[in-house]
Amino acid sequence: MSAIHRILFPVDLSLSFRSLSPTARRLFDRPEIEVIMLHVIEEAPRIGRGTEVARALAQMEFLAHREFHHAKISLRTERGCAVECILKYAESRPVDAIVMPAGGLASLRRNATGHVTEAVLAAAPCDVWVEWMTGSVQFENHICCVVGLDDPDESMLARTEQIVSTLGARLTLIHAAALTPQMALWWEPDVVGQDLRHARLSVDDLRQRFAPSARIHVEAGRPDTVVSRVIHQLNASLLIVSGHMSDVFAASLACPVLRLFTPPVLAAAAAPERQHASVLTRSA
Repeated sequence: MSAIHRILFPVDLSLSFRSLSPTARRLFDRPEIEVIMLHVIEEAPRIGRGTEVARALAQMEFLAHREFHHAKISLRTERGCAVECILKYAESRPVDAIVMPAGGLASLRRNATGHVTEAVLAAAPCDVWVEWMTGSVQFENHICCVVGLDDPDESMLARTEQIVSTLGARLTLIHAAALTPQMALWWEPDVVGQDLRHARLSVDDLRQRFAPSARIHVEAGRPDTVVSRVIHQLNASLLIVSGHMSDVFAASLACPVLRLFTPPVLAAAAAPERQHASVLTRSA
């Protein structure tokens, strides 16, 4: 089973929220999942304070009923800076993943995730799921995982295999073999071929130990270019990366991205509960 059970779902009500991807709904809309929908009110309180809180809760309740049918849903509003509120919540409570909406077509055109999502990706003490919210991605039951042939690979692949099993999906491991400046300049076929063979053997060793049924794709080139080509060719429904692979996010516009938090030990002590404007809990 997936290790993701408690989801923090920040909601920016100013964005045109279309729909969760089918992959996100299959993974998160289950009876054992708790989803905390959080809206942060950044503007100063107006006359008749409390109206904006009630309005935000009503809008989130509508989204909750539309997007989730089985998960337990909590609705919450806070005042302050969106980045600070999201990170403080994740730091002070047992949150397994944060689902960040990267925006709609405007974000796609800029190959950007938005400043709030970028800040959360940089500092979140848990997994981060980046949801493009375009409403155009269909679930094709194929997951891609980018391996860098470094320390986080083993823990990442163990987590990936859990998610693959939960979704009943196929898995392809992708590795982009970097070319040194000298190799890129002279393009020495023998040297490149030798490096690629070594990389394939290393990726295949990881596959045999952690994901025996997976396929592998090893190619020389820039990580964003290689990953983009593969996920489009496979019509992937999810891309999984480790925390240090920020250079592949621009390549992942075709599907959601799950950035796994790689450090094995999180802080043991949680901070006390923070004050909040309003909480509403609903069980499916």
